Amino acid sequence: MSEGRVWGRGAADMKAGVTAMLFAYAYLTRMHADISGRISITLASDEETGMGRGTGYMFEQIPDEMLADCVLSAEPSGTNAITFSSKGYLHFTVEVLTRGSISGYPNASASAIHIATDIIRDLQALEETTVDLPTSIAARLADEQF
Repeated sequence: MSEGRVWGRGAADMKAGVTAMLFAYAYLTRMHADISGRISITLASDEETGMGRGTGYMFEQIPDEMLADCVLSAEPSGTNAITFSSKGYLHFTVEVLTRGSISGYPNASASAIHIATDIIRDLQALEETTVDLPTSIAARLADEQF
């Protein structure tokens, strides 16, 4: 934070969500005597990476600390709150095997870089894959406002 502004990666998305959660937490804490249940706040930073270390992971790893009647998340969800920062994740490893050679004899072996480039080109063709979208999502994608 500098000069009254929040700077840095995520400044536009999660800092607003975290701020809203902190204000809600502070408000509910003041009301604690009038409501039943436990009030806790958890700020997880791995909801979008697909690496499985977000809120669900915390429930699995520290269940005694994650006692909750409900979970509030600053991440938008559902078909009426679509964001377009991520379309999901697919993690895989590609290993290119070739005999190899030194630069003075490039014809002695297939180029690993050229093979990898062909693989990348083939993967890019997946972007042309068509899918049948639910009507609510198709309408949201067609909306020029977003």
